[in-house]
Amino acid sequence: MWIRRSGLGSDRWPEEHVAALVRLFDGHREELIRLSDACDLEVVLGFGSENGQGGCVLPAHLLAEVGALGLDVVLDLYPPTPEDAATGT
Repeated sequence: MWIRRSGLGSDRWPEEHVAALVRLFDGHREELIRLSDACDLEVVLGFGSENGQGGCVLPAHLLAEVGALGLDVVLDLYPPTPEDAATGT
């Protein structure tokens, strides 16, 4: 497993994180294709919201860039727990 973070702060939109990772892999498509023969390649987005609402838009052009790199997108959502609702966090 290899993990690479976007380097952006948690206050930035998910699409900005994905775009930063696409820029990181830009120019390495052939290497990613070779890796995909033996590995699962994914961009994982973890998203949590304090009030239970939230979301993001991943623009079509950005999804096309991710797809052209042969990467799958995984959304890992963290909804608030009942304890969060009780404490107002």
